[in-house]
This record gives sequence, C-alpha cells and structure tokens, in this order.
Amino acid sequence: MNLKNSYIQGKDSVGSVVGTGGGTFTNVRSNAILVAEEKAGGIIGLRDAKVATLTNCTYSGTVSATGNNVGGLIGLVNGKDHTLTIQNSTFAGKVHTTADQAGGLIGGLGGYSDVVITGCKATGTVAADNMKAGGFIGTIAVA
Repeated sequence: MNLKNSYIQGKDSVGSVVGTGGGTFTNVRSNAILVAEEKAGGIIGLRDAKVATLTNCTYSGTVSATGNNVGGLIGLVNGKDHTLTIQNSTFAGKVHTTADQAGGLIGGLGGYSDVVITGCKATGTVAADNMKAGGFIGTIAVA
C-alpha cells in the first residue's frame, strides 16, 4: 500500500492508514501530512488491538499535534496483554508536538504491552516542546 501526497486532519487517534486498531501491515509506504490534537501516528494513531504487526513499513511525512502521544509509526500503544511487533520498518519524516511524548517509532507506550522491535531505523526529526521525546519511543509508562 502506498499513500502519497495526502493531508489528514482529526482530533484524536489519527493515522494515515488506521485511526484506532491493529492488524497486520506489510509494505506500507506513507508520506501523508497528519494534523491532530493527540494520539497521532504516521501509520496508526492508537494501537489498542490484541495483536499488531508492522513489517517493511515506511513513514516519511509529517505528524503535527498539540497533545501527547505522537509517533512516526504509531501514536500510542496501549492495552494489557497486547503484542506489537515492528520489523524492518523506517521513520524518515518529521514528528512534532507542542506538548510531550513524541517518538520516531512510537509516541507513547503504556499498559502491559509486549513490544518487539527488530531491524528498524529512525532517521527523521522528533520534537516535543515540553519534554519526553525519543528517537524510537517518546515515553514508556510502566503499569
């Protein structure tokens, strides 16, 4: 799937492919511009499904938000006993929030989620005006 030259605007749980959910995403390419308040991600806004897998995915667009949990691939990963796998995927865009919790791959990681990240790279820019910005993950909340 290639999503090119798109503009997506929303309030909460905004992603270029999925706003809220999970599933299997393979060979997804997006350079969409996303504008949101919070929980915004280049591919998925809020991952709250039991299982989600991203393989060979690339986001090279811009995610801008005024709230928390903003990520190059996923805005917020949340849920008890959930599994997320990100393999051979790349963030090469721009993530910015005027709040905090911004990450190149994942903005915020909460709950008891099991996350496996292998063979990924983040070469884009990440900025959080308040605090909690990371190249891969903006913040990890241990429940």
